[in-house]
Amino acid sequence: MTKKFFFVCAGLLCLAVAYHLGARSAHGQVSTTIDGAHIWSPYGPVGSAWITGVVGRVFYSNGAAIAAPVPGTARAIATTGIGSSEWPYAVLLENGDFYYGTGTSWSFYGNVLGGAPTAGRPTTWGGLKVRYR
Repeated sequence: MTKKFFFVCAGLLCLAVAYHLGARSAHGQVSTTIDGAHIWSPYGPVGSAWITGVVGRVFYSNGAAIAAPVPGTARAIATTGIGSSEWPYAVLLENGDFYYGTGTSWSFYGNVLGGAPTAGRPTTWGGLKVRYR
């Protein structure tokens, strides 16, 4: 009986290890997603275009990665190369935060929405009955 129990346990251990290794190494083919892409060409498609975008937290401008990662955790929804020598890059995040960057650092400019979002409390069924009686 002990021998059978040992073989069952060993089999379960082998299944757990095989699943763990397979789940870790089996990845789908994921392409790179560019967030907040922007293309600006003042002289038409042949002229000097300025192309910006964010992949992960890395800001790219005309194919070159900017050294400082984009701050925050929200997804970038808009980018631009604004052409100023002081602040040549800008990024707008999904939560409304707007940053200017030099390539080595980012500065918080403000929130487009005017501040932090208002925190909501979930309403209970009893609270609804009390409010509308």
